[in-house]
Amino acid sequence: MFICNRCGKCVDILPTTTSTSEFWGSPAVEYLPDGDCICGGDFIEAERCDCCREWFLPEELNEDGLCQFCAEDEDNDQENVE
Repeated sequence: MFICNRCGKCVDILPTTTSTSEFWGSPAVEYLPDGDCICGGDFIEAERCDCCREWFLPEELNEDGLCQFCAEDEDNDQENVE
């Protein structure tokens, strides 16, 4: 999955074998975003939140693999336990 670094639109990946290189005797496969973002942003590889399973930019996840919303919920749950 790819995500636009400008507007957050997610797109699927489309495999293509137009590359002329090989890897262990097989054509190298390059994965490209399926479609262009109308906002003009660049598509980068997205990462999923370990809790809510939504797609985010890599820098939007903390070191535990949680988005801001899930991390805040986890913090609130821990405070309520104490």
